[in-house]
Amino acid sequence: MDGEHTQRSSMRVASLILALSVAAMVETGAGQATAGIAGKLLDRSSHEPVEGAAIALLGTPISLRSSVTGQFAATGLRPGTYVLQARALGYAPASQVIELLASETLAVVVELQPVAITLPSVTVETQWRQRVMLEFDERRQQRRGVYITEEDIKRTDATRLSDVLRSVPGVRLICRYTGCVARMARNECQPDFVVDGHSANNATSLELPTIGIIGVEIYRTITETPVEFIRGANTCGTIVIWTRTGP
Repeated sequence: MDGEHTQRSSMRVASLILALSVAAMVETGAGQATAGIAGKLLDRSSHEPVEGAAIALLGTPISLRSSVTGQFAATGLRPGTYVLQARALGYAPASQVIELLASETLAVVVELQPVAITLPSVTVETQWRQRVMLEFDERRQQRRGVYITEEDIKRTDATRLSDVLRSVPGVRLICRYTGCVARMARNECQPDFVVDGHSANNATSLELPTIGIIGVEIYRTITETPVEFIRGANTCGTIVIWTRTGP
């Protein structure tokens, strides 16, 4: 009986050791389990998705980009606490502390605050264009010449400068296979060209595309031409062109 009792005791001990070993293996496996993250970036004001944002977990080499729907995801992460940071053009950077648990995928929604971006070159261009058109309108009120606006050009579907001048009274176009030239009908003389305030006789062609032109002033005689546009030996008239980008 003692031998049988001893054998049973040994079996119980072996079973206990096996159970402890299995438990230890399970615990070790759990410690090695990874975590994931599934996030979405939204505009805080409009709640629309933010595309192309850069997402990082600080202190790690992980770098993500938000999709067109504002979504981003990562798997195989070590469980722990991280600082998630998101950056996008036109938004203030956003940071959020997250905790990743083993064998779980954390759902995260990050809202980015829009910020105004001032581009100095755009501001200068806008101010220049506003000043030019203000002076354009002042001269137009004096009715000394013919004035064509950007809206006029679009309305007539003009694609080249020659298309703009074709219907102007007092201007005659002479067109050959090499292109067209302009003549002031009264004196059959060739006008001067001024582009964005600068003399441009040698650089202006009637094949010039109308894209970017915001105004054209046609003065058919030297007496019509305002003094600020008279250059050198000009004895004819002047065609003044204003463009969107300016000098």
